[in-house]
Parts: sequence; structure tokens; C-alpha cells
Amino acid sequence: YNLGNKSYTQLTSGPGPDYFPMKDPAGKGILFVNGKKSGFLSAYDLRTKSSTDIVSDLAMQPTLSRDGKRIMYVIRGELWVSDIDGNNRTKLASAKFLSTGDFSPDGLRLSYTETNMDADQNFVVNLDGSHLRQLPRSLGNSESCAWSGDGHLYVSGFQSLNDPSRHYQTWRISVDGDSAEPFTDKCGAVMDSTLDGKYLLSTTFPGISELSIPD
Repeated sequence: YNLGNKSYTQLTSGPGPDYFPMKDPAGKGILFVNGKKSGFLSAYDLRTKSSTDIVSDLAMQPTLSRDGKRIMYVIRGELWVSDIDGNNRTKLASAKFLSTGDFSPDGLRLSYTETNMDADQNFVVNLDGSHLRQLPRSLGNSESCAWSGDGHLYVSGFQSLNDPSRHYQTWRISVDGDSAEPFTDKCGAVMDSTLDGKYLLSTTFPGISELSIPD
């Protein structure tokens, strides 16, 4: 861009996209990264020290079901679920920004989040894509969640990322009802729950804490 005559000059061409332009220290040009992102989602066997590719694409945010038989992941704004070997793939949702949530204790449903600045929306859907349901409004920014055996989804995050004093809140959302209520404040981010629905595990600074749900 020429500041004098306010005109543009195209410097690169080709398939792109071009990322992160940086001035050459010698002043002779511009350095940049070129090409499309690529990757694999793989399973690593700790006993045999071997890996198996599940998805031959740039799959992000993998989350396993509790029985280890199913996995959900995000590929370029699409939420997918498949068997652990990559078979029986089903696309469940698509949006500009998605985050994986948690599998239900019985492994028949899962949660996910459509992420928007201070306006996140949480959803529950069956593994075959049926019975999609938006959950009641809770946090502006959902950071993590855990599906407990007591029929609730516990979601941690912030009401606003612009609040300088923000701290983790956790809300309890009824998966099959219409209620959402504050559960804990300043108790870290919930990451998992026990199958009996009595305890949550949360990350705190520093360490990991166990939180009694009934208490």
C-alpha cells in the first residue's frame, strides 16, 4: 500500500493462501508463509508404540467417549463424530466457530458449543444427528464442560472476555429441561465428572481439584 497516492500493488500470486507477511531485514522483499493447512488425527498406542490415522485431515479438539469407542472432532467449522478407527463418520453441525463439548455418560449424546464473542450457545445432539436441542443460556464464553451422571451439563467460563476482573464461573444446565443456574464461582474450570454424579474435577491455579456436587 502506497501512503502517498493511496494505491495497492499485489506482491504475490498463486494458489495461496499467504500468511504472516514480514519485512526482509535486508530490505529487499517480504517473507511469508504460503500453502494450505494440512494434518492428521491419529491414535497412539502406548503399549505397541504405534500410531493409526483416524482422519486424514486437519481435525481439531478431539474428545473421546467414556468407553473409548467414539470420538468427536472439528474440521474447518464442522463437528464430526466417528468410531475410534475413523469409520461410521457423521457430521452433526456446522458453524463459523465450533468447540467440542462432552459425551453423555451413556455415550448416546454429546454437547458442543457455537462460539461467538460473549454470546456462546451450547447444544446437545444424538450421535446420529437427531434431536438437536439448544440449551438454556448460561455463560458468555464457555471454556470447558463436563456431563455428569445426574443429568446435568456443567459449563465453566466467563460472562465477558472484556472484563479485566473476570474469573471462572461454573453453571449447571439441565440437559433435558429448561433450567440454567450458577453453580460455583472462582472454583476453576470443570473438566470431567464421576459416573455416579457426585464429583467434578476442575483445574485450579495451580493444580486439580475435586468438587462435591451435592455439597
